[in-house]
Amino acid sequence: MGAAVLAGCQQGPWPEQVARPAGSEQELRRILREAVASKAKSVRIPPGVYRIGIDPAGKAHLLLEGVEDMVIDARGVELVMTDPTREVFVAIYGCRNVTIRGLTVDCDPLQFTQGRIVAIDPARKWYDLEIDPGYRTDAAAFAKPRPLSIFDRKTRRWKLGVPDIRLERIEQRGERVWRLYTNRGSRGKHPVAVGDPAALPYFGKTGFTCRKSENITFEDCTIYQSGGMAFHEHAGGGNTVLRRCKVIRRPGTNRLLSTNADGFHCKNVRKGPTVVDCVFEGMHDDAINIHGMFSRLLADADGPEVLAAAYYYEWAVPGDKVELFSQDGCRSLGVFTVKSVERIRDAKVVRQGKALMPGRGTPYRIKLDRPVKARAGDGLISLNYTGSGFVVRGNTVRDNRYRGFLIKAASGVVENNTLIGCGSDGITLTPEVFSEGGFPRGVVIRNNVIRSVGMLPIFRAAIRVGIGNHWRHVRRPFGQPHRDVVIADNVIDDPAGSGIAIEAAEKVTIRGNRLSRIGRRRPPRRGGSAIDVINSRDITREDNTITDTDERWN
Repeated sequence: MGAAVLAGCQQGPWPEQVARPAGSEQELRRILREAVASKAKSVRIPPGVYRIGIDPAGKAHLLLEGVEDMVIDARGVELVMTDPTREVFVAIYGCRNVTIRGLTVDCDPLQFTQGRIVAIDPARKWYDLEIDPGYRTDAAAFAKPRPLSIFDRKTRRWKLGVPDIRLERIEQRGERVWRLYTNRGSRGKHPVAVGDPAALPYFGKTGFTCRKSENITFEDCTIYQSGGMAFHEHAGGGNTVLRRCKVIRRPGTNRLLSTNADGFHCKNVRKGPTVVDCVFEGMHDDAINIHGMFSRLLADADGPEVLAAAYYYEWAVPGDKVELFSQDGCRSLGVFTVKSVERIRDAKVVRQGKALMPGRGTPYRIKLDRPVKARAGDGLISLNYTGSGFVVRGNTVRDNRYRGFLIKAASGVVENNTLIGCGSDGITLTPEVFSEGGFPRGVVIRNNVIRSVGMLPIFRAAIRVGIGNHWRHVRRPFGQPHRDVVIADNVIDDPAGSGIAIEAAEKVTIRGNRLSRIGRRRPPRRGGSAIDVINSRDITREDNTITDTDERWN
């Protein structure tokens, strides 16, 4: 396969493509099928570039289901997914103890387009985008676009002070020119200029996805593009490992984006992931997001039973621990042990659950080990399904749209990472109540380097512990649901706002951090300070240094 097959390529082939012969999709599937059938402990895929369609089972391009105790050696193998809008790329369902080594993934066609702004309506009701040669010009494929992103011409990072630009519709104005009509909330006088590079992705399918699996390892794997998350896991035992993996813009191309959503999204697993020595670049969302999901009570409770609507079917089993939170400031109502769980199928209750949590809301009756007094609408989360026990170590994050690391799990460590040019916060410990949760506790953030983060106006801090955007379900003021956090020996330089921000927390140690050039690039209407603490208690500050910063920010 030549380089010109994939969009955004510079003239001529790039080195990793030259050395790879074309592979046979049928041969690839045969090798894997026979290895699974024989329960082989390892299988070697011949190096090559394989253009593959959707698996005959119709569940993914490449499907591993029910596989156990296998190493798949795919060094020198690249998979190009040819139907990326319809199905996920590599699906790992119900598997245990599987390692995938050395696999590279891309897709054709790409799930985004890009170009440059050539005209701007004075009222910002529209922008004209001239699409770069080699990128998608089929406007009909972008009926459900993600927000338009504007980039700096020199750095190719998200442009400072420009928010997400959300669109109402797209009009074809010429062979390679689209008029992008903005919605009412995206018509502010943002610093967008003619000539600025711009990228427009849409909501598409995920790259690597694991469901109800355990002990899955990705080693030296690379993904260049997908319509959703690059790596994703949902439900099951978890304990996923990413080691020396890359989510990057394809070398030899001028692509502005890598994948259209998170680099790695982990939700509702019993044991958190280990992510070490990986590179995350150019994602249209967070680099890493680790969380469970809140449920909400469908009725008042005054006893050992509660009726709750869960986001997903995977929720809790007898013996698990759950914690309830009030609508009044997320005050903890206690930690309980689950005695029994019963799914409710009564049509009326099901409708009630979906009304409370649109599109989800599976109702359950849960018996607890002791009585609880709570109200309809209060929150509940399974402490065993939040990805606790995670390790995020030695990774590099650069030039992505939102946060570097978004952590909503407990008992984990974030250390020795480098984060540069994130659109929003660098490292964030926060739930989105009552959506993604829970409350990070017992988390250590140490020895990280965070530089030049906060390109979007929604920026808060280089390191932030607080409450997320979905607080509308909760009446303020908040309690202090975050606790036992250590922020130590980090280097923070040139964030657009605060260096470290703490909200709604207790027992936080801020020690030995070096902060410089705080607030120098602050977008309009955003204040802050080098170390900003509000509505918190028992905060310890020791040996932090603040340099090259206006005294108003100290």
